Amino acid sequence: MEPARSFESVAAAAIRVARESAATHIALSTHGRGLALRFLLGSVADALVRSSPLPLLLVAPPGEPSGG
Repeated sequence: MEPARSFESVAAAAIRVARESAATHIALSTHGRGLALRFLLGSVADALVRSSPLPLLLVAPPGEPSGG
């Protein structure tokens, strides 16, 4: 496994590492941020949903609604 590249996004690094390790899926927890903060700060989970070639398992923090 290569070290992270300084210009690589977190989502791209997660996909690269998953591929290098022959993973069958990617699992991660969300921060449960509201829409405004997500828009301003971006979202690794959102980027993975849009670009991952592997199935994703996203887990919301306790107490967060599960719907979008």
